[in-house]
Amino acid sequence: MGERTILEPESVAKAVEQALPRLAISLRKDCLGALGMALDSETHPLGRKALEQLCFNAQLAASDNVPLCQDTGYVSVLLEVSGDILIPADIFSAVNAAVACAYTQYPLRKS
Repeated sequence: MGERTILEPESVAKAVEQALPRLAISLRKDCLGALGMALDSETHPLGRKALEQLCFNAQLAASDNVPLCQDTGYVSVLLEVSGDILIPADIFSAVNAAVACAYTQYPLRKS
């Protein structure tokens, strides 16, 4: 058996806390591109209006640093690690604390 690395709860918690506002505030470039392409090809007035609103909301969220939607959903963290990583038992309590901290530091709705 080779040497194993211990996954530090603090580093995982910090990564989760930093990722949450970014995930709530910005869309990936491919998603923004898909919205733009859908808008370009949409012919129905109501469909165009909905797509225009989605594009506007994405721009507004990015410029004002606020969530894309008032309901930011709920957080589900999935940790995937290779077989040579050891995971301390308290890692999930550190992740839960990081999520709670992110919800107090950033404008995320507590759903």
